[in-house]
Amino acid sequence: MKRTFIIMIAVLLVFAMSGCVTLSKTPAAGGAAGIIRIDADKAEIAQQKKEAAEAKAIVKVIKAQLKALEQEDVDAVLSTMHQELAANDDVVCELEALFEITEDLSYDLVDYKYFGAGIMDITQETCGKDSTRFRDNRISATWVFQQVEGEWKFSNSTVHTTTYLNAEVARR
Repeated sequence: MKRTFIIMIAVLLVFAMSGCVTLSKTPAAGGAAGIIRIDADKAEIAQQKKEAAEAKAIVKVIKAQLKALEQEDVDAVLSTMHQELAANDDVVCELEALFEITEDLSYDLVDYKYFGAGIMDITQETCGKDSTRFRDNRISATWVFQQVEGEWKFSNSTVHTTTYLNAEVARR
C-alpha cells in the first residue's frame, strides 16, 4: 500500500512538473506544450517586428507629408495620400487655398503611438515661422493609412483635440 501511494505521488509530481513546463519557454523532453509556447512566442515576436516596421514606414510618410506641407508643395503632399484622396479636387483646392492664405508654417511630429493595421495616434504642432498672426497649435489626432502597392498612404484622420500654444494672436 505504501509502495502504491509513493508511486502515485511520483506520477502526480511528474504531471505537476510537466504542467510547469508549459509555462516555460523551453520545452521539456517530450513536452509538446512547451514547444507550442515557444511557437506562440515566436509568432508574437514576429508580429511585434512587423508592427515596428509598419510604424517606421508610416512615420516616414508622415514626415514626408509634413515636409511637403512646409514647402507648400501640393504634388508632394498628394503623393503621400491614398489615390482616392489625392484625386479629389476638393482636397487639391483646399491645399492650394491653405498655401495661399497662410504664412510660412512649420510642422512637427511631436509624438505618435502605433496600434497596428495602419492606425496611428499622433501629436503634431503647427507654428507660424515669422508672424504672430497664425495661432500656433498642437493637435492630437488618429491618422489612418492604407497600403497601396506596398506603400503606406494617408487615407483618413480624426482630430481629437486642438490646443492653441500662443495665448493671443495679433489681429491685423
